[in-house]
Amino acid sequence: MIKIRDLEMMDRMARRLARVAGLKPRVVYLMGPLGAGKTTLVRAWLRYLGIEGRIRSPTFTILECYERDGSTIVHADLFRIGGAKELLNTGLLDYWGNSLLLIEWPEKGRGATPPADWAITIGFGENDDQRCLILS
Repeated sequence: MIKIRDLEMMDRMARRLARVAGLKPRVVYLMGPLGAGKTTLVRAWLRYLGIEGRIRSPTFTILECYERDGSTIVHADLFRIGGAKELLNTGLLDYWGNSLLLIEWPEKGRGATPPADWAITIGFGENDDQRCLILS
């Protein structure tokens, strides 16, 4: 478990993840309660991968896609998905195997969500600014 003391430390974690993950196709689950910092981590991660401009939250669009050096990065938020059948209609699986998939709330698509290469769980720490991060 990694204790994240503040936003600056969350940003440093995103930089490390971007450096290790690169643009290689893989599936990353981001789990944790509402407001824990999943989208904050992904936004910083995308910046360190070289994504410029506005990085939108996919809360309502379900998927946001970004291109970098011929690679596709997909940020998905499955919070509003009603199960595996709905996930199949999002187009997310079209990117599986050839894109970096950063998936928030993967459990919402259980049964159709691609298996994770990495799982990141973010929880609340001792005060409002602190978080606990588990990477597996």
